[in-house]
Amino acid sequence: MAFDSKDFDDFWNIESLVPKKKKQTYPFATGPHTTVVELGGEEPRDKKERTALTELGGMRATEDDTYVPEGCGLIRRVTVRHLRDRYDFYENFRRAALLYFDCKGESCDFVPFYSYLPQYSQLSLEQRSYYLYFRECIRCGKYIKTDYSYLYLFIYEILNLPDKIPPREGLALLIRILREYRRSFPRLEAQLAVWIEDYCLVHRLHCPTDELGDMLHSLISISGLKEFYLGGLDFDSREVVDAMVAGLSDYDHRRARVFEGERRELLLQNFRGAMRAVLISLKKSGHIRPDGELKTLRRDAFPMSLCTHTVKSKLEIEYVSLDECDSLRRAVTAAVRYTENMLRAVAGVKSRLGVVGLPDTLRREIDEYFARQRMQGGSLAPKREIPEYERLYSAPEEHLSHSGADEIERASWSTTMRLVEYDEMAEAEPVPVTVEDVGSDGVGLADEDKALLALVYTYTYDGGTGSADHTSIERINEFFSDTIGDVVLEFDGEFYRIIDDYKEDIEEWIRR
Repeated sequence: MAFDSKDFDDFWNIESLVPKKKKQTYPFATGPHTTVVELGGEEPRDKKERTALTELGGMRATEDDTYVPEGCGLIRRVTVRHLRDRYDFYENFRRAALLYFDCKGESCDFVPFYSYLPQYSQLSLEQRSYYLYFRECIRCGKYIKTDYSYLYLFIYEILNLPDKIPPREGLALLIRILREYRRSFPRLEAQLAVWIEDYCLVHRLHCPTDELGDMLHSLISISGLKEFYLGGLDFDSREVVDAMVAGLSDYDHRRARVFEGERRELLLQNFRGAMRAVLISLKKSGHIRPDGELKTLRRDAFPMSLCTHTVKSKLEIEYVSLDECDSLRRAVTAAVRYTENMLRAVAGVKSRLGVVGLPDTLRREIDEYFARQRMQGGSLAPKREIPEYERLYSAPEEHLSHSGADEIERASWSTTMRLVEYDEMAEAEPVPVTVEDVGSDGVGLADEDKALLALVYTYTYDGGTGSADHTSIERINEFFSDTIGDVVLEFDGEFYRIIDDYKEDIEEWIRR
């Protein structure tokens, strides 16, 4: 029997003896697409190229979600472009999150946990028990000891499960986590400033300025889109006024000592009232306007976080930028400092901040506001705080006898005449002491102290980097306090400067 050459070659083809495998599909648990992979066999060249190009693309865009946000006068339009990974590397995270979502944690000891990108699969049995207990405590409003990785794992759970955690509830959880743990975990604030912003934009939520409260200043300084936190342009809200001042001022008034003490709320209330008048004036003059030049920001939502394909998206934000106008920032900064000076006068604080670049229109608005407040209630009349030791010398509340006072005065003069010759006493008159009366040689001040005082007078000085400079400034203030009864140098939050009331005297003293 003759063998055909083709049959002879097939005799050595091992593949013909191996059982054929069935074709398999690999669906993702929540993914909308599957991919069929065939092992073996040849594909046409053009089909291979098309498949390769498709796989290299890696992402498939779905329909865009475009809307105009309400209650934010500076953000005009937001487009959320949802993306789908062809291969979702973090799909197991979502499966585990859904599996553990309803699990209750029980009290247990703290177990450290560190991971650059924490996931449930990385937890040991003890770590998983503590995470469930930690999460249960946060849900109940209790904040216990934790690590960065436990915090981020819970945050990723909030971001990736909008179908299990309603967005408004998720936003409240993010804000509570930030408020309670930002002091202990400083890096948390830098990332949540952006993630809270993106979470609101993706889910069409308003900026929670009232819930953020005193955190607004730091969040605005970190965020790459400050206009989100500035809210609307209706300045009747105290939160909007606070946000605008935080976003447009280079000077942080919150650290001023004038806002400490029992009158804090009254002074802050009037600070906001004066700044509201300033902002309304700037809006009327066109310096703050919702129809200004538009800018567009494009970026991935939730950068540097773990995102499954269910939440992966790109943001395109059209907004009116207020950060580009340097003259506006200078004017608002000057208005903040001028307003604080007015409140310092109310509180009886002698020192004043330097004010540069304040337009006359804004100065008049602030002056008129405080004039109205004084006329209406008188609570803002300049007041000198009485030191505790002076209260010991205050007059008694009972009725005073004028005849008794005269008798005390006569007895006092009688004693004085016996101790001091009348002629010497007649020539002695009290003479007010000023900076000019300080010796021209500066007795009591070392040469380096006198040189530093001249430096502060001539240049803006930030106090240097060493403790020696601060010690020298303390010696200067102690010297003048002993000599004229007051310090001459103050720190305004940024630089050391000479108090305005003593500038001319110091200049003359330096020149002598």
